[in-house]
Amino acid sequence: MALFSDRVEISNPGGLVSAIPRNEFGKRSLSRNPLIFGLFERMRMAAQIGFGMSRMRDLMKEAGLTPPEFNIEGMFTVALRRPFDFEKWVKNNLKNRRIII
Repeated sequence: MALFSDRVEISNPGGLVSAIPRNEFGKRSLSRNPLIFGLFERMRMAAQIGFGMSRMRDLMKEAGLTPPEFNIEGMFTVALRRPFDFEKWVKNNLKNRRIII
């Protein structure tokens, strides 16, 4: 993870799962390791596979932020843009209790 004044970037050096074609990115999902995912799911430590991207988009939209930006070339990276006046945005959303921590 990298923090910048205008964004937060989260990277995964593993890239996309090879079974998902680039043109289906965000439309299809597949677990990289189904055995480990199945174990975590049975222990209720993981949600269903495939909801993370849409959930990110929905929460960013709800908060009045720009949608996440995905880079799928080489290392997988998502950039989450901060609002222009970040401190003011945090104060407003804390006051309205819209921030989920």
